[in-house]
Amino acid sequence: MRRISDGVKVQERFKTTDSVEKAFIDEGKYNYLYKDADSYVLMEPNTFDQVHVPQSVIGDQSAFLTENMEVTLSLHNGVRSR
Repeated sequence: MRRISDGVKVQERFKTTDSVEKAFIDEGKYNYLYKDADSYVLMEPNTFDQVHVPQSVIGDQSAFLTENMEVTLSLHNGVRSR
């Protein structure tokens, strides 16, 4: 499994009687626009809604971003994740 908050792999053992809550992840295609002071601005191409993604979420992958590049953004309960 991966933690939604930071993408770190974790290993857990569960009993057959344990229940696990299913995480619902919304993925969408966005276009990278530009880097703001401490975040990256992405735009949803159909609605033109802009979202600001903190640099900590993108991490080292930011070196590969180019203007108007299509990226996939994952959201869990409206919160961006890696």
